[in-house]
Amino acid sequence: MLGKEGHNIILHGRSKAKLDNIKGALEAQYPGSTFAAVQADLSLFDDVKQLAVEVKAKYKHLF
Repeated sequence: MLGKEGHNIILHGRSKAKLDNIKGALEAQYPGSTFAAVQADLSLFDDVKQLAVEVKAKYKHLF
């Protein structure tokens, strides 16, 4: 898993509560990695556009 290798990882989901829960669990399991959570419903085009804007503003490049 990327968490074991110390990567910065972006999590995506529709539910903020579930995202916060999994983010906390992953941070506890992989303390050397950084996890960010972005909430969006990919079935809604406006959410997709907002997700793209958020990610683009925060990160210069993705792999």
